[in-house]
Amino acid sequence: TPEQCAAANKAITIFDFRKDLPSITAPALVISGKYDSLNPPKDGQEIASLIPNATFKEMQFSGHAPIYEETERYLKLVEDFLFN
Repeated sequence: TPEQCAAANKAITIFDFRKDLPSITAPALVISGKYDSLNPPKDGQEIASLIPNATFKEMQFSGHAPIYEETERYLKLVEDFLFN
């Protein structure tokens, strides 16, 4: 519900790890669901932009749980990232 999303967003506002992201040295894959109201794609894009050598992918038919909402596509993205 909107109330649950607001409560979750309020709970995580104290966790701002963006200053640490540029120190990540491993390649990173950041995946966002297009309809995720908790962690919207614009936030995923920001995170990816702060990590050197990061790849951002947006799942077109997902909300907050793309692994369940677009399982095959999600697994393909992860597999391609890890093995190619």
